[in-house]
Amino acid sequence: MNIAGNYVLGFGKFGAPRLELAGLALASALAWWAMFLALVVYLLWHPQLKPYRLFQQWYRLRLPLMRELMVMGVPIGVSIFIEYGLALVVAYLIGRLGTDALAAHQVAVQTSLIVFMIPMGMSFAATALVGQWFGRKDLEGMKRAWGVSLATIVSLTTLVAIALLLFRQPVIGLYVDLSDPENAELIKLVKPLMVIVALGNIFDGIQKTTLGSLYGLQDTRMPVLLNILAYLGVGLISGYFLGFWVGLGAKGLWVGYYMGATTAATAYSWRLLSKLRKFDSC
Repeated sequence: MNIAGNYVLGFGKFGAPRLELAGLALASALAWWAMFLALVVYLLWHPQLKPYRLFQQWYRLRLPLMRELMVMGVPIGVSIFIEYGLALVVAYLIGRLGTDALAAHQVAVQTSLIVFMIPMGMSFAATALVGQWFGRKDLEGMKRAWGVSLATIVSLTTLVAIALLLFRQPVIGLYVDLSDPENAELIKLVKPLMVIVALGNIFDGIQKTTLGSLYGLQDTRMPVLLNILAYLGVGLISGYFLGFWVGLGAKGLWVGYYMGATTAATAYSWRLLSKLRKFDSC
């Protein structure tokens, strides 16, 4: 729906007005609403969920439950804001380095967003699995769920890294014409960024999966503090230092970002092990 909407509304096909960028935005908004409605229909239709009567008396305000959801949900939102906010700041800073650097960054960031879907999905799976064992108060189950999730994501992101390193030239060719001499400088800039993305995604996968495991333990407030320390305290400062003071440019800013992700992975692992030890002593 999003792709079709982009084509129809962005370029004015099949009698629709040519809305250009506004059309792309509208298509994305409509696609999000369609996904929401599709999920509502799925929840109402699914046989295993029908006994819960999920939308019965939906109009009643359950303030204690809403408060519990806010206490858990707001820190998660803040963590996402900081992580993606740092990515936006990196883009703005790279914009100061020139058009080619920004274009190279765009190629790298689009590729990183695609491969990041694997850690994102594993994070959701870890939240569900660890949360199930947490509900049963089964310590060994929680440890096993985190361990299997971690081993899986490291294996998958390593395979993705190998593929990106071996085929980075064809991947770059998906975005720009490799035979065009005008793109020579852009290609030169984006090649090392693809290496950084390939290797950094492994650490990003570890931090995202471990964070998902913490969410399964209903631990959301401490991770947001660790998130601020990792991404703003380490990622932003080190990226700015490497990019502008050391003179690495876009490469330095990307390395700084993944240094933040690596710090986050270490901090989240420490927090999770602390929670599991505390649970074991109870």
